[in-house]
Amino acid sequence: MTLSNDLPATTKDDQPTKETSDWKGKLPIVLLACGTIAGACLAAVLTDQFLANRQLSAKDVLSQVKDYVKTTHHNMEGSWIEVQPVNVERFNQKQSLYYGGFSYREQGKMQQFEFYADPTTGLLIDVFRAH
Repeated sequence: MTLSNDLPATTKDDQPTKETSDWKGKLPIVLLACGTIAGACLAAVLTDQFLANRQLSAKDVLSQVKDYVKTTHHNMEGSWIEVQPVNVERFNQKQSLYYGGFSYREQGKMQQFEFYADPTTGLLIDVFRAH
């Protein structure tokens, strides 16, 4: 014995009822919405991965360093940077960083410094006197 809830929703002529035919009309819209949502999620993940691996040029990083130095030491004389990041071991971790330097005059004496900067953000990681 089967319950009436187990039977498909059809009329006496085995034609689909209005409930079933309405769903068929909405199926393409539902599939399109699901595909759009899945595509947007994938695009967000790929964009995040792309931006995380993005590396600034040495010229851009040096420009940021020079802007910073000019705000703290107005009489900057010169600057330089390696074109490619170098591998540096700091705190028992290997890091890929830009290496460069700058000089400025303070009380008539030339002061020379070197620096390491992050290649993805351009932030100064370390600044130290040149040897």
